[in-house]
Amino acid sequence: MLDPGGDPPVPVGLVRLLLRRSGTVFVVPREGSGKPDLPTSEVLDLGDGRATAERLAATVVGEGGGPTLLGYVRNSVEVPDEQYPWPLPRAHFCVWQSDGEPTCEGSWVSVDDPASPLRTRHWWPLVAATDAGNPGGTSG
Repeated sequence: MLDPGGDPPVPVGLVRLLLRRSGTVFVVPREGSGKPDLPTSEVLDLGDGRATAERLAATVVGEGGGPTLLGYVRNSVEVPDEQYPWPLPRAHFCVWQSDGEPTCEGSWVSVDDPASPLRTRHWWPLVAATDAGNPGGTSG
């Protein structure tokens, strides 16, 4: 659900931070797999994720990188398997965007490359929908 600047839904399981620069996005190795992904934090209180997104932005770009909601992915699961860790029957995974330059290790990956490994991420449609002319996004 694309919702630039909107209010995040509840409950939120994860927040991701989107930083853009000239047709690229900033990525870090995903915990567990090492594959490139947006910087991510789990929302421990399962609230709206705003405070977690602010802490993540402060960690990645420093103070003054106050994030704004870009949108979210909603999982609807009625009957989970035993390893499903998120709230039922719905859990949200929000993408927040921020300005600033990263202060942590990572890399910039093209969003224009048809072979981009990011195209398989569940949040990709949010980035792709805002990439044309970068509405609501940030760029450097």
